[in-house]
Amino acid sequence: MKQRALSRTWLKVFLFLVVLGGLTQLFSIIARQRSHEKNGNYWPYFFEELPENSVDVIYMGSSHSNSTFIPEIIDDILDIRSIHVNTSGESIYQTALEYEEVLRHQDPRAVVIETYPIYDGLSQQELKPWNYSFFFAVPSPLRRMAYAHRFLSMENLVYFYLPYTIFHANWKEPADVAERVIAAAVSAGGGADTLELPHQGYFNYMESLLPIGWGGEPKPAPETCGIPDLPQRLEKTAEIIALDLENPAELLFVEAPQLVNDFAACREEVMRGVQALGGEYLTLLEDQSRARLWFGDHEHMTQFGALIASVELAERLAERLDLTVDAEALAFYRSYFFRDYTISRNSGQVSVQLIPYDEESASNLYFTWSLFQGEQQLDQAEGINQSQMTFTLPEPEGVYTLQVNIYNLDGSYNLRGIFNVPQDQGKGSAE
Repeated sequence: MKQRALSRTWLKVFLFLVVLGGLTQLFSIIARQRSHEKNGNYWPYFFEELPENSVDVIYMGSSHSNSTFIPEIIDDILDIRSIHVNTSGESIYQTALEYEEVLRHQDPRAVVIETYPIYDGLSQQELKPWNYSFFFAVPSPLRRMAYAHRFLSMENLVYFYLPYTIFHANWKEPADVAERVIAAAVSAGGGADTLELPHQGYFNYMESLLPIGWGGEPKPAPETCGIPDLPQRLEKTAEIIALDLENPAELLFVEAPQLVNDFAACREEVMRGVQALGGEYLTLLEDQSRARLWFGDHEHMTQFGALIASVELAERLAERLDLTVDAEALAFYRSYFFRDYTISRNSGQVSVQLIPYDEESASNLYFTWSLFQGEQQLDQAEGINQSQMTFTLPEPEGVYTLQVNIYNLDGSYNLRGIFNVPQDQGKGSAE
């Protein structure tokens, strides 16, 4: 009898563990789905949808990478195929793991690592759900666990193994959680093979900063380097470079432009460190002043700035990979170069002007301007070479935005932007 009772007890324990494991896997769908969606589905696309050895250039890094490099433009100029794999807010510690796994699946001509993860990135105490996207997506369960144990703290490992916890899902609204489980299960069962990654991972910051006079002066960059673990970050960078020496891919560390570089005081040390290890460190738009038109905040570029940076990166890649530049495509995208903008609001009217680098090359651009109050479109005007536009505001004190869509009549690329209409009366211009 005791033996039978003991057997029943173990059977109950076994069944409990099976049910618990099943529920864990079920609710894990929520975590993975939300993590991948927030991170733009880059990693699932890379591992599950992208054929092996099918990409020429891979861009890696944080949001600074996927808001600066536009694969659509670079590929058109160089006749290559490139793609982003990024994690918002990642540090070089995570980049090192990602680089190791990326080379298992692709044999690219070059890997471009945007340098911001060397300087910054979320610490173990600051990790967000989307930082788990890479770990969740790694195809091999053994490597997935190995990477997690090499990178995550003990607390974060709990979140990794029990992803249905409050870290990933809003348990205050259980109905919402249940709906996400069902939606994720349906997606996993039937929609995974239809996943498309728009713009090969490029993320567009639409809204430009207001010109100086309307938006205020940005805070100056710190005069001293404030990275306490910089030696350890350079050690991780050295690991990446050492791994690169075993592979034929060209490895480039590229610093994306920023309106205010909070780590400018650290740059010389990082550049020397990378170069001493045999790596190559490039800085984009180094000889140009920074236009607020190019930035959605003090760090990330809008499409206006990213287009210029991407054209320069294409030229740099052509030099290092011995690629042929399509001169016609290069001239086409340069026709979209704007150096700045002005905006004024007076007597119930708002006027905006985009200032092109070259008036003649921009003369073939077609502009569509729209005035919005909230989500309601109030007015629209369009025409060839209409880089300047004035709208009458229905309410002098209202909150408005101007949206512009620009395309060259010789091609199909669309350049888009959003401008906040200043609240104050008067006139402001960029400096």
